[in-house]
Amino acid sequence: MAGHDPRIKAVVSQVPGTGPAPDKSGFAAPAPLVQKLASAMARGEIDALPRPKEQPESLKGTGDFRTMWRYLPRVAAANIRVPTLIIDQEQEEYGGRENSGLAAKNAIPRTTIVKYHVFPGSHYDIYEKNYREATKMARDWFSEHLKP
Repeated sequence: MAGHDPRIKAVVSQVPGTGPAPDKSGFAAPAPLVQKLASAMARGEIDALPRPKEQPESLKGTGDFRTMWRYLPRVAAANIRVPTLIIDQEQEEYGGRENSGLAAKNAIPRTTIVKYHVFPGSHYDIYEKNYREATKMARDWFSEHLKP
């Protein structure tokens, strides 16, 4: 949203999924499996998406890959011009940091204030082991950048 909505004045993002890297034209091609499943759904060959065998066991449910592959927050991040705090996990298991917080940090223009913090642990540790410290960081960030 911060890449599109001028009302947003500061951002805190925790373990952000950024989607695939865009090509030179700003578009990302869907993974072959995603394209195959989306095409089969569009043709009515399958009613629901099966759980991909590559999906980590800790991630429950199955997303709608027909729409997920068009979700390109990495592209939107290139438009962010407000102070941004990105909180990531060292062992981010859903695509790795290079496809989450680190990708977001690298996509935001260098002229934008960005702080990138990495906690030890895996994806869900941000909501448990690192919750208090991450919440304090977010509060302090908003206090610093939103107070008149």
